[in-house]
Amino acid sequence: MDLLGHKILVMIVWMIVKMASGILPLFLFSFFSEQRNRSVEKIVGSVLCLGGGVLLATVFIHMLPEVEESLEIARKLGYLPADSHFSFAGLFLCIGFFIIYIIEAIVLKFFHPGNGHSHGVSSIADDNANQSELNNEQVELEGSTSSGDGGGLENAGFVPEDDGRAG
Repeated sequence: MDLLGHKILVMIVWMIVKMASGILPLFLFSFFSEQRNRSVEKIVGSVLCLGGGVLLATVFIHMLPEVEESLEIARKLGYLPADSHFSFAGLFLCIGFFIIYIIEAIVLKFFHPGNGHSHGVSSIADDNANQSELNNEQVELEGSTSSGDGGGLENAGFVPEDDGRAG
């Protein structure tokens, strides 16, 4: 098999591996959906951290030297100052990182109200029901008075515990 044949074979194998690794989380999520415990969440978090580390390693090990080489060519052609020893590749890397960060913050601010995360699926009706329950509890607390054990202070937010004395 010649070089072109090997390249095509490797390309097909990588395509299959990447598709399988992309589809695998869907099957794993459906398998573990009924077993949502702390260890599964730790495993998922670890895998996400590993993926982030792979992406950062790709940037710093493979792409950054190529960017520096391209910027050196641009410096020789006169597009960048020739006497500057400033690392424009690092600057462009930081600018790109902050642009992505700002876009993500804007999207989360305008398209995902709240604090950016949730602890489960919630609907507007559930939120309204929870708010109604909180309002009812607040009205009940405001209407109650102390039973005399509180020193005569009427504090609607304080509910004395039953200390076992029957009275």
